[in-house]
Amino acid sequence: MAGDALAGKREDGTMTNGYPQGNGGYYSPNMGFCPQPGPTPGWPGYYIPAPPPTPAQVEKKSIRSCGNAVGLTILLYTAVSLLVAGGSYLLIWFLPLSSASSEIAEQVITMVTYLASFILPFGICIALQKMPVRVALPLRRFNGRITLMAIPLSLGVSVAASYLVAMLGALFSTVGVEATAPDFALPTDPAAVVLYVLNVAVLPAFVEEFAFRGVILQSLRRFGDAFAVGVSALLFGLMHMNLVQAPYAILLGLLFGYLTVRTGSLWTAILLHFLNNSISVAFQMLAGGASVPVQEAVNGAYTILCLLLGVLGLLLFLSREKKIWFFRPAGTALSAGRRFAYFFTAAGMIVALIQILLFVVTTLRWVG
Repeated sequence: MAGDALAGKREDGTMTNGYPQGNGGYYSPNMGFCPQPGPTPGWPGYYIPAPPPTPAQVEKKSIRSCGNAVGLTILLYTAVSLLVAGGSYLLIWFLPLSSASSEIAEQVITMVTYLASFILPFGICIALQKMPVRVALPLRRFNGRITLMAIPLSLGVSVAASYLVAMLGALFSTVGVEATAPDFALPTDPAAVVLYVLNVAVLPAFVEEFAFRGVILQSLRRFGDAFAVGVSALLFGLMHMNLVQAPYAILLGLLFGYLTVRTGSLWTAILLHFLNNSISVAFQMLAGGASVPVQEAVNGAYTILCLLLGVLGLLLFLSREKKIWFFRPAGTALSAGRRFAYFFTAAGMIVALIQILLFVVTTLRWVG
């Protein structure tokens, strides 16, 4: 055959097939002459290279890698929380403390556990994905104009989310299931109250925004802004590990993620997160010192006010912002559905989701 007529032998006895070898490249029966290094050293005969991966295969591998890193982070979060909290409470068990000192000690343990369980795992996540800190923590200049418009909008979203939670609760009750959430008692000691406010209102605003709108959202933006905002919001809700707070957190997470991408900074989301949690603490204090009729009147007035402010904020945002949907095009080889599927079916993420599901089940109560 023609190919055989051209074929010859090198001094080492391997076939040349009539094409230049060595530094010039190598011959592949399927691809012809390839201007790349020749056969694998020590392996005589033809060298057929594996075809280069397609863009879709490269992206799938990258998404799976990111899913594994985030899944491992969630697992580490749980492990660190249990170890630090368990060790701290075990230590206090052997210390004779007064009632006031006990309340302060409990808040200190909560603070240490909370900081350790977020900073350590999410710091490791940054290292695993080789993210520069300035990318993981976008802290550009504070955008006051957008933040002022976002404040009434966030109040409206929080009230809408509360209605969604109530509707889901009613739906669960029809099948004899009651979803519960952790009940944090307000301390009585003044120093413990200050620590409680720090733990519930201040620290989460910084730490959770660092974790979800920082590390997770920014690591996923290479697969599309909309994808990153959606996944980070969903994980934000799931990490609350109960069906009462999860829907609420997902809706607010979508808003916070949108504003983070829009402003290029975490500051707006941090401020809105702090405002939302501070209002929750204020209502908790009101519940402890006001009669039921007063509480109901304040709740009703607050709900109406927030809904009106939410509509006003939305109209203001639509009128002042020329471009609402400013997300960068995904520029990916995979559809949105495949990106979600590959991320949430990564081995590490599957294990993390199973763990979350187990925690959620423990918060459900069978009634009636």
